[in-house]
Amino acid sequence: PTSPLISDKVRLFGPTPLQASLLQPTEEATFVWDYQTKAGSKGVYTFTGKANGMNSSAETSITSNEVSVKLTIQTPAQLVIENIVFQKTLPNSLAIDALTISQEQTFNIGVVVRNTGEAVAEEVRPILSIDAPSKIAIVGGEPAPKNVPGGTVAAFGWTYTGKSAAPSIFVTVNASGKDRNSASSITAPPKISGALTIQTPSRLTTKMSVLDSNGLLTEMVGTNQTFFVRLEVTNEGQAKAVSVEPKLDFGLAAIRTVSSPVPGRLDLSEKETKTFQWSLQASREGEVNFTVSGQGIDINSQQPVRLEAEPVKVTVIPPPTLVVN
Repeated sequence: PTSPLISDKVRLFGPTPLQASLLQPTEEATFVWDYQTKAGSKGVYTFTGKANGMNSSAETSITSNEVSVKLTIQTPAQLVIENIVFQKTLPNSLAIDALTISQEQTFNIGVVVRNTGEAVAEEVRPILSIDAPSKIAIVGGEPAPKNVPGGTVAAFGWTYTGKSAAPSIFVTVNASGKDRNSASSITAPPKISGALTIQTPSRLTTKMSVLDSNGLLTEMVGTNQTFFVRLEVTNEGQAKAVSVEPKLDFGLAAIRTVSSPVPGRLDLSEKETKTFQWSLQASREGEVNFTVSGQGIDINSQQPVRLEAEPVKVTVIPPPTLVVN
């Protein structure tokens, strides 16, 4: 057979196969040529060949029909980490480059890998390297490897839980796979994520006190006299507490609320203290127990944060009576 040379982009690589000395009727022979592609040889090429021989009976030349096959040469598969994002496991959460969460909050890490070559990249598997691995823990398993056709992307996801507070954690991602055509191993250059910050959750502490009409601390108030219940709320956590709304309760005591805190809801940043104050009047003598309940919201996890205070007891006494002699 003739060597099916096709282009200066593809060259014969190796020896030419030996001719078959004799083929009996219906007998077949196989001939193999090795070729090697050159740089810049991508495209579709046609190999055309035929066979020449002699008819042993008539001693005449014979030629086979011409056959051809097409070969597509692709650029090698090449992997690139296109994107690394974080996302809270909360409804309507957005995928963002940098994320702040609270301890024990779950979140997702998403990685997008692009194949910039033409050949299919098989068994593509991203690998995460956490610079503070003790601060987070994986929930569930690793994502399965994927095949990535040329010019397309594949998305991979992990779920983690924040275990310990940390100002900034970075994730380095690379990826590995193999070129379907050549079976060669391929890797993506590493890429570093934005910062992941883990904060201690919001934690509300309180201090409640009773003030007389002059703003002095007291344990006794007179009937029909204005006095105040003051509540100081502090956020001891790092995560901001939002929509903090206390509710004052005095049971069935004969107490009239003259005014309530304005605004009734406040936000508290880390270590911030804010004050809520109620203006009240008592119409009947006796003891009154004031309690406070309520909650805020951890801005990171959207979990409720309870608000409580130690009860405060006040004795309501008759107003002083003036006697003129």
